Parts: sequence; C-alpha cells; structure tokens
Amino acid sequence: MLSANEFSVGHVCDATAGLTLVLPRGQGDMAFLVAGSDRSKIAVFLEGEHRFLSFECSGNMSWSGIIVPNVTVEVDETSVTDSAPPGVLVRSGTSLAIKTKQEGGMGTQTVPVATGLALCSDTLIARFTRWRVVIGDGISKRELRAIDTAAKVG
Repeated sequence: MLSANEFSVGHVCDATAGLTLVLPRGQGDMAFLVAGSDRSKIAVFLEGEHRFLSFECSGNMSWSGIIVPNVTVEVDETSVTDSAPPGVLVRSGTSLAIKTKQEGGMGTQTVPVATGLALCSDTLIARFTRWRVVIGDGISKRELRAIDTAAKVG
C-alpha cells in the first residue's frame, strides 16, 4: 500500500524526482522505471512485450500511470551471473545500472539507477538477474515490484 504523500498521477515525463516507479492505472498501461540524470530521463518498461526496452521520456505524453518517486532498488545477491541479458542490474565503477534494449532496436544501453556508490575495482563487475524496487526504510520498507530477468513474459 502507498500513503497519499508517496505518489501522484501523471505522464512518464512528470517523473522527475530521483529514481521513479510508474505503476499502471488500468488495462493497457505498463509499469516503468524512470532513471537517469536531471537533463536526460530514461524510461524502462518493466513488463509486457517491450520488457526492458528503454526510451527518452522528456515530454512523453503517451504513457501515464501512478508515479512513485524516490524509490530504490535492491539486488538478490544470490542471482549473480556471467550473462548480460536485458534487465540485469550491473554494478561497476561507482554505479548500479540496468541493461536495456534501446528504442528502435538499435542495440543496448545501460541506464544508471544508483550513482555515487563506493568504487568497484577497475576490472571487476557483477551482474544480477533478480532485483526489486522498494520504497521506505527499515520497518516501513515495502516491495513495489520484483524483477526476475529469467522469468518468461506472458
């Protein structure tokens, strides 16, 4: 459940406060994770036939939903993998990023979901196939979405 002050309703372009989860309002809507810098926000489909496809969402009025700002992601440390399919979270350098398919089928990109983290060793990375989107801290922490990149879509 969400408290009244934890969400609003709008378009993906309205998701401007930190890492944001956009939940469906009704049939035909999709869940998105909106991340990136203040200058460039990227939306990532979390479900459906376009799962893990990313697109620039500034000015996008095509997709809307329940906007839950300032969420965080947590990885399942037992899901570390050597493979790198779309949807995996990649920890390298000072960031955690999601690997996505780019709009128009033009390859892949990594979209930062957390930055300013402790520096990883230069040549080492870790990839995670299971992760979740949460809100709150401590006893008030709640899971809003669980992601398993190996799960079948449909």
